[in-house]
Amino acid sequence: MKKSLIILIAISVSVSLKAQYLVSSTLIESKTGSDLSSLFSFIGIPNGTCCGVDTYSIQYNTKNAANANTIASGIIMIPTNTGCNSFPLLSFNHGTVLHKDEVPSKIYNLNIEYYYFATKGYVVTSPDYIGLGINSGFHPFCHSITEAKCTIDLMRAGREFMATTSNTLDGKVFITGYSQGGHAAMATLKHIQDNNFTSEFNVVAGAPMSGPYSLSLEQSRNVGYNYAYNGFYVYIINSYQNVYGNLYGSINAYYDSPYDVNIPPYLTGASTGTALNSILPFNAFNFMQDSMLLSFMPDTITYTHPIRYDLKLNDNYSWKPDMPVRLIYCSADDIVRASNSKMAYDTMMAKGALFVSKVDVSPASNHTNCEVPALSNARNWFNTFRTDCIGTLLKEFDRTNVKINYPNPSNGIISITSEMEINSIEVIDLFGKVVYKSMNEKSISINTIKIQNGLYFIKVNNIYLNNKLLIMN
Repeated sequence: MKKSLIILIAISVSVSLKAQYLVSSTLIESKTGSDLSSLFSFIGIPNGTCCGVDTYSIQYNTKNAANANTIASGIIMIPTNTGCNSFPLLSFNHGTVLHKDEVPSKIYNLNIEYYYFATKGYVVTSPDYIGLGINSGFHPFCHSITEAKCTIDLMRAGREFMATTSNTLDGKVFITGYSQGGHAAMATLKHIQDNNFTSEFNVVAGAPMSGPYSLSLEQSRNVGYNYAYNGFYVYIINSYQNVYGNLYGSINAYYDSPYDVNIPPYLTGASTGTALNSILPFNAFNFMQDSMLLSFMPDTITYTHPIRYDLKLNDNYSWKPDMPVRLIYCSADDIVRASNSKMAYDTMMAKGALFVSKVDVSPASNHTNCEVPALSNARNWFNTFRTDCIGTLLKEFDRTNVKINYPNPSNGIISITSEMEINSIEVIDLFGKVVYKSMNEKSISINTIKIQNGLYFIKVNNIYLNNKLLIMN
């Protein structure tokens, strides 16, 4: 049977001389490789040899929950002393925080999660999120659209920032995050695909970790049982009431006295999640209105209860990723049910996803102890998609001079030409394996007959082009 070749055309994005997203940048921390090796050793995370990292606080333009223009904050980390000047971009979304200053731009928790990737040669961006960091107002907790938009706009601002430095991005994008950050990472991956941003962001792999992807079903199963983190539900109710305004006319319709009065002061951004959880009983029936809970709990079919309805709006498990996605979790997670990841995997596979996998990285670990093995698994997996940089050659090659021609309908041949010398050209599968390679020519014809069906990337002079190849029988 004749092979056919479909080329998904992507438009190269050029960085404007005038920044559209980046507002300001400030160097807030510089660490050497030795500093970071000592730091990881001190906290007991195996990490091996580290490169140095410069961390910048970024302020950038984005949209808030009302889709109005706003300025948010986050960070970008740049590897130093690596011998390279071109790196992949990795977006990391952080987990749940209540206090406005418990964010990456304030170096909360030593920024360990972000250093874990940056110290191995990734340029890392991480948003503080809307309503946290410098951004005023409430934080729309587990609100998919604002999570995705603030993440994507920070990557855009980061790209503009990189244009002012002596470093470059190699075109590969990785997206990950843990806990709420897993939900945000999944929302970002879905938003990029749904809005055809794949030509702007060459997402070669995403690894959402231990996230509540099924808010309306799996994660809601904790309601009515003893649960030590009921502050999450208070947080999400506050979020959706502010975003949608459809939950209640008066807060005492949801909370028993005195919690209707005691809870709101903890939601101003000046308190921690630990402080909020400390005032709440373990069982929601002991601080929430029984009638509200009894109408919410059975509503798993019609989604007519306003909370159930709003939660479903922010589910992000039911879609078919076109990029490789690995769902990382731990079966004994006591905060975010592992069934969130399992349900997402089963649903995606049922929709025909070809590049989705799931990994139970530490079956006996709770939510806290799951993070380190999850980070390690994600980084090791991402590393299989990476290509070592080769210094200034990456800057000298202009991908806009590369032209790809193919017959329609295809006869199995693609032709690649360039105005500049092609030192090498490779066709690479999703696992990083080179299935075709040619050297030192200005025009190359590739016969795809001997290449197996699947999605591939084209790399010219060690730069990944924005053109993806889907080879099918």
